[in-house]
Amino acid sequence: MAKIGVLAAPVTPFNLKDNSIDEVALERLFREILHSEAIDGIVPNAHAAEGAVLTMEERRLCLSVIKELNVNKKQVIACVIAESTKDAIKQAQDAKEFGCDAVMVAPPPIYAWSPDESPEIAIDFHKRITEESGMPMYLFVYPEGNPYCYSPATIKAILTAVPNFKAVKLTYKNIVGYQNAYQVIKSVNPEIGVLPTSPAMVFPLSCLKMVDGVLAGGANFVAEDFSQIIRLCAQNDYDGARIIHERVFPLAQALLAKPYAYLHSRYKYVAYIVGAIPNPSVRAPQLDISAEDKARLRAAAIHAGLKIVH
Repeated sequence: MAKIGVLAAPVTPFNLKDNSIDEVALERLFREILHSEAIDGIVPNAHAAEGAVLTMEERRLCLSVIKELNVNKKQVIACVIAESTKDAIKQAQDAKEFGCDAVMVAPPPIYAWSPDESPEIAIDFHKRITEESGMPMYLFVYPEGNPYCYSPATIKAILTAVPNFKAVKLTYKNIVGYQNAYQVIKSVNPEIGVLPTSPAMVFPLSCLKMVDGVLAGGANFVAEDFSQIIRLCAQNDYDGARIIHERVFPLAQALLAKPYAYLHSRYKYVAYIVGAIPNPSVRAPQLDISAEDKARLRAAAIHAGLKIVH
């Protein structure tokens, strides 16, 4: 079975004055992640990083900083987010240039596209990226209800047609759906890793022995908890893992609350209050969260045992 470990999808700190990348804060955040014993790898330029609104040069900046700081040779999986196949290929080629281990490819947001009706579009998209870049890939599967979500049947079609996948980030929020997808993925190739993303799902799925790690924005601040839950469940210490889960679960609830569109703004706010970044500023079209949301997140972070500095 593939063992990948805890992968952190870092946020991107911005300057308050002009919303440009705060390079000092970026370097500090990446250094902390890359030196954390609880974290096995880093996934820059993902949705948690507001990757869709980063320019090509900003994406390259993030990769260059990681290359310079990654003295411990941790896994680096650069996220590819693009509407055009040409831009996706360029991002993958940049990842190769900066020595990344793989790329995680988000579905192309094509108007009127349903992946289940036309899986050949996703197959062609991923084939072209790997053929032009030569990079191993992680499949990024959006949660149920998202118009670009891949069903288990579509996941199987993609993995079968494009044999260059090392793992699947499976963001399903329904545990039954996750299990169905997990079994399909392993039937294609048991060496393909399956990674949940929700802090709420890590414990039950670890009890079922259906995780090969976790890939999440929550690893900005609860990576140690993820690591311990997975390790304890692997040792059949379910009570010990459950204690950690119950401490972290209210934070998972606050992060995943409706409206779900504020998930990444919430990641950023928690990263701010624990001192990982100097401010929680986001780029439009994302918006700052409400005062009520901030209060819920702060209370949940305290319950989770996080040290609050702001």
